[in-house]
Amino acid sequence: MSININNKIESSEKIKELNLNIFPEQIFKNGQEEKIKEFLQKNQADFYAIRDKSRSGGVFKLKVAADKVLEEIGGYNLFSINVSSAN
Repeated sequence: MSININNKIESSEKIKELNLNIFPEQIFKNGQEEKIKEFLQKNQADFYAIRDKSRSGGVFKLKVAADKVLEEIGGYNLFSINVSSAN
């Protein structure tokens, strides 16, 4: 079986479809701070990961303290935040 993945969005969708990712994750766009706050409140943890979803090989941060997430999203246009495995 061959799976053809063309970008990060398709990759995220396939991971969800196959139920492979056990860490809560959501994709955001620049300017969605209220939605980010809702995600953080719903999925409380000490650390989160932030990943650039706009291109392959984008900047990612794997261990961002909960109180620093909003400070660390600057510069991203399309990105995901997920509960970090560092927890």
